Amino acid sequence: MKHRIATCSRRTVLKLAASSALVTTMSALSIGCGRKVDLKRIAQRMIATLNHPDKARELGSLYLAETPGMEKLSVEALTAQVLEILKLDPRAMADESLDALDARLREQVRRDFVNEDVVTLRGWMLSRTELLLCALAATYT
Repeated sequence: MKHRIATCSRRTVLKLAASSALVTTMSALSIGCGRKVDLKRIAQRMIATLNHPDKARELGSLYLAETPGMEKLSVEALTAQVLEILKLDPRAMADESLDALDARLREQVRRDFVNEDVVTLRGWMLSRTELLLCALAATYT
């Protein structure tokens, strides 16, 4: 019994290699494009970093009431603001970057105080980032 060996030209092999590379690339890109950003999940993780969530909600409610235009902001809008301050792209957030939120928030709060980006609210001196986080906690349901 003779075995038949398939022969292919170099052009056929190159076409096959190019088309498989294209299919792989397009599949990878379509996965990234279809991914929906879950800002509520990110908001939950941010709120979970608070040591005293009830007090934070109270301060957040005061800040929202006393700052023009803030009371109209949604959870998603507040989350996006905090992420922008932290220089994090919500579309690129993965579990690893969510796990690092606590450290990033603490560092930003420290930086706010260094840069004197603080607000005094009912005797409390808070960084702007802290207040946004408190407002987020007050808004989140």
